[in-house]
Amino acid sequence: MYDTTVLINSSDKLSTYVNFDYGRDKDPFGGPASQWAGIAAATRYAITPKAAIAGRVEYFNDIDGFSTGVTQKLSEYTLTGEYKLASWLTSRLEFRQDFSNQYFFEKERGQSVKSQPVLVFGLMAFIGPKK
Repeated sequence: MYDTTVLINSSDKLSTYVNFDYGRDKDPFGGPASQWAGIAAATRYAITPKAAIAGRVEYFNDIDGFSTGVTQKLSEYTLTGEYKLASWLTSRLEFRQDFSNQYFFEKERGQSVKSQPVLVFGLMAFIGPKK
């Protein structure tokens, strides 16, 4: 497995990263090795000390179906709004859209589709010593 990440913090308000992964897994019984690769990029901008927005895109090629069980190419984009409710509590509202070149995502009653939207609201509590 090869993994590399480049982080760029342009200012206190703006941060960006790019991540690349490549994996290869040998078959212990002498068959061909499985391979997969992916790349992701994201940017986060702090609008105020309490509010931020972020975006992310990812592409993943499961060349042999090793990771997902299906030979496919996946991609996604995510948009996130973040608000700090207290020094130890942050809320996030996130919209994500996933895509595949195969009918991979289960919709209902066994029906599969090539894309799926996801909307998530979350709370993160930071517990630990203060700096």
